[in-house]
Amino acid sequence: MIAAEAYALHAGRLAAGAAGYDPRVGPRILLGAQASAHRYAAARLRLRELRAQFDRELDDAEAVLTPTVPMLPPRLADLDDDAAYLRENARAFSLTEFANRLDLPSISLPGAGGARLPAGLLVTGRRLRDRALLHGALAVQAALGDAVS
Repeated sequence: MIAAEAYALHAGRLAAGAAGYDPRVGPRILLGAQASAHRYAAARLRLRELRAQFDRELDDAEAVLTPTVPMLPPRLADLDDDAAYLRENARAFSLTEFANRLDLPSISLPGAGGARLPAGLLVTGRRLRDRALLHGALAVQAALGDAVS
């Protein structure tokens, strides 16, 4: 779905100037031209089902808390290889992508504390409840104090 939608948005610009795109991004967008309509439609239906399932399973909770990313930032030298880059890129988005796909608002609170670690706490709320998420994130930040500021 992502490649198909990105291709729909960028097809004209890619045709006019593909060289202006990052060499790791442009080719991935071009893959969207190969997405079949029936697979795209099936994916949209599946997302609708997953959204409903998330809403049911969240029940009365207002938010889900996860780390923002599951690892510390990789060294740039470790990303020179395309396969390594794609693997680390997917890993970096692994905890945030569900909210993006399910159309859920999220806020990443910086995780620092005394150690100043490059980590964050992701607070993901309910769809169309952005204001409640903002208030909830402030409450989480206040409760954790110096651990996330």
